[in-house]
Amino acid sequence: MSCSFAQARLRGSHRARAAAPSCCGAVRGGADSASPAAVPLWRAARLAACGALAAAALCPPSVAISENQLLFLEAWRAVDKAYVDKTFNGVSWFRYRESAVKKTEMDTKKQTYDAIRAMLATLARALLVAAAAPPLTLSTERPLHALPGARPAGGAAGRNLRGVDGRGAGDCAGRGLRRGASPLVSRPCTDNSPPSQLVVAPASGGPAERAGLRPGDQLLSIDGVTVGKSVSIYEAASLLQGPDGSVVSLTYRPAGVARSSAAASVTLRREPITLRAVTWSVCAGPAEPRVGYLRVSSFSGTTPGLVREALEAQAAGGAQAIVLDLRNNGGGFFPAAVDVARLVLPKSTVVYIADSAGVRDVFDAPGTPVLPTDTPLAVLVNKGTASAAEVLAGALRDNGRAHLLGEQTFGKGIIQTTVALSDGSAVNVTLAKYQTPSGADINKVGLRPDGPSPLPDAPATAQGFCDALAAAPSDARAALFR
Repeated sequence: MSCSFAQARLRGSHRARAAAPSCCGAVRGGADSASPAAVPLWRAARLAACGALAAAALCPPSVAISENQLLFLEAWRAVDKAYVDKTFNGVSWFRYRESAVKKTEMDTKKQTYDAIRAMLATLARALLVAAAAPPLTLSTERPLHALPGARPAGGAAGRNLRGVDGRGAGDCAGRGLRRGASPLVSRPCTDNSPPSQLVVAPASGGPAERAGLRPGDQLLSIDGVTVGKSVSIYEAASLLQGPDGSVVSLTYRPAGVARSSAAASVTLRREPITLRAVTWSVCAGPAEPRVGYLRVSSFSGTTPGLVREALEAQAAGGAQAIVLDLRNNGGGFFPAAVDVARLVLPKSTVVYIADSAGVRDVFDAPGTPVLPTDTPLAVLVNKGTASAAEVLAGALRDNGRAHLLGEQTFGKGIIQTTVALSDGSAVNVTLAKYQTPSGADINKVGLRPDGPSPLPDAPATAQGFCDALAAAPSDARAALFR
């Protein structure tokens, strides 16, 4: 029997499992010497990779396997076990592994990362998935993304991970940008380089917003470093951050401007950004209905409690209708968005979670809202409304509780997990997708609003919105709650 034919027969078999120790037993002190309970994540991944390699037509199993090949197989295995689409977007996944291990040079770490990127680009070219990554959350919408790094958590890769998921320490100021990566749907991935950076949402009142940057603007360079060729989204986050009072120069292309047009440049002075997740007011004036303005800029564990307090205070203040402002809300903690929906929805479905096998989980509202269900509710959205904010907006619209006003939303509707590899790098794997109560898949599509906002230039602040409402034509108030 040829090795190639044996590979298909041995996949997942006892014979393949038995072969794994012979090629991996010497790796980091012997993978088969630890009890199952004591095996760390990287070692478990490596054991799985060894089993895969033994079944990947590398005969006999005693052939020495390099550290770099094992790293490649760890990344392959992460996708194989968890990726949401078990058809792998039409890619013959096992055949690709066999071919890559046989034919791809992985003598150096750089060659290995290039091989991993090529593997991921194969999926990306098949699916053309968009990407987004706010600076303090690890959220990449490509099927998988590799972080270059040569050491465990204490090294550069570990610092990258801590920097983007918010667990890092240090005195650092930002420039008030949430940034992601340009959607591959508008530029097919023809190489293995990371996509260029896209502004998802400038922080309200921050230096980027004051300088005129808007959602959809494309970052071309940061302090002279070209973005999108040699700089990953994680490295871009580090370039944008720095000590309070220092400056950073950006070159960018405004949203909607042709690629052939001249780029714009701006220099920003870094300053600490204090993000208040929830702000609110009851707009003064004799006009009916009396409007309560509720701004939710992000979702965290404290957001539902703050929204509850705001809604109760607005009711006590005489609010007769509510404007929920989700503009430039890039998402955050998914359960918090579900809990906020439960504060305003009758008994209904909030969101479905679907994987390759279909709907896996259903999140419902129990029908005990804080806001009476007959209180008019309008939701403001724009192209910076993403992820968990889209879940909330979709739930309110699909259940007939509110209508959406503004611009089409960003279109991030996936759930991912981060798998650390044994050398300190990591991969993100898409596990599942959100579906709105109507069954719509918002990923790469977003939510189309029910109409334009009657106050398109209203600031995303309580006082600013109320001032804009007071100065607007008399029919603007009625247009909010038509």
